[in-house]
Amino acid sequence: MISDIKAFIKKLEFWEQNLIDGATRHFPFLSEKISHSPLEPYESKYHVEIVSYLKDNSKNLFKDFNEIAIVAQFVRRHRCDRNGRDCV
Repeated sequence: MISDIKAFIKKLEFWEQNLIDGATRHFPFLSEKISHSPLEPYESKYHVEIVSYLKDNSKNLFKDFNEIAIVAQFVRRHRCDRNGRDCV
């Protein structure tokens, strides 16, 4: 789960940078809208703000998981049968 959260935040960072650079390859609907409205200049700042806000709030929401990740490196997973016996 910790790796899923880190991957999600990395994806948001990637999308944020794509929007800042004006790359809409990962946003097909947005890309289509831009290509169908060539007379209206596209302002990426609003989309960047949304993704940045989501990224920052995700980092704040899951900041405890960073601390757990450090501890989880030293915790060994145990496998037991249904009765709690034969733990490995």
